[in-house]
Amino acid sequence: QDSAASPPEVSGFYSDKLVYLPYYYACNHHNKVPDLHPYQKPGSLAYLRNVFKVPTEGHLFCFPNQLYKLTADLLDAWANILRRFPTAYLWLLRHPVEGEEHIKLELQARGIFAARVLFSDFENDKVYYLVRTSVCDTILDSPLWSAGATGLDAYWSGVPIIGLAGDRTVERLGASLMTATYYNRSQLRERFDRGQTMMPP
Repeated sequence: QDSAASPPEVSGFYSDKLVYLPYYYACNHHNKVPDLHPYQKPGSLAYLRNVFKVPTEGHLFCFPNQLYKLTADLLDAWANILRRFPTAYLWLLRHPVEGEEHIKLELQARGIFAARVLFSDFENDKVYYLVRTSVCDTILDSPLWSAGATGLDAYWSGVPIIGLAGDRTVERLGASLMTATYYNRSQLRERFDRGQTMMPP
């Protein structure tokens, strides 16, 4: 483990003795990650956003994860963010497909036009998926089951993550990655404060 994912003061709750790594709990490599630098030039970014059928202008907040990780509180916070950034969009996955209509209705009930809530299909091709992720401006994490593999994908895609650390280890994986990559100052301390204080890094 690492001290962000499992702080030493909670180690007594584990039946096994924890071994702490100095920075981050997971080992990861970039051998299968494409070189995304050519895609991240301004002209390439506009082209790729057209390819992926998302707006070329405006901040693109993304949640490239399964929809079961969403909560009513999180949708409240995201709606607040979108109201504060009127030219921004929220980009989600149809994962599952049935969730798209429900999420749009939930955000419409919170005052967000459906046209600002974008959906794409789940992508099995890793390279395509990482290139698609690279056109996002900010990844939003879920405190229910935070960014583990998805966070690493965002990291390799060069996209910053904003999240909230919870009490359980699975609620602290994104915070662990942010701490290891010096994004810890973007963590937010109060659940209901997120919509007022969340700013792109």
